[in-house]
Amino acid sequence: MDVTAVVPIRYADSFHEDATPRMRLAGKQLWEITLGQACASKRLARIVVAYDDDRFLDELVPWRDRIIPCLRPPALSDDDATTMDVLAFVADWLQGQNVSSDYLMLLEISHPLRPKDI
Repeated sequence: MDVTAVVPIRYADSFHEDATPRMRLAGKQLWEITLGQACASKRLARIVVAYDDDRFLDELVPWRDRIIPCLRPPALSDDDATTMDVLAFVADWLQGQNVSSDYLMLLEISHPLRPKDI
């Protein structure tokens, strides 16, 4: 079974205007915990990070060998955009990249898998 995890990230949800992190848990941002746990999984074929701001690219460097960054359109970061809208965009984007998957698995940063030490 081929499973692709999709992690939607909004810059405004993760950082203040001065680029300092909004929320931390055990010294890490929630999206860092989510990406770390996803990358540690041996069951995921790939991990797509659907980000909305190029300032995220530097933040994603530690996972570059395990993730596929996908810049989503600005409209998909508006308050009226749904997670399903983002998933539909990523599904179409993957198809355009000639990447197929049996399943897409949503990993939201607000509900990260928690390491045992947290």
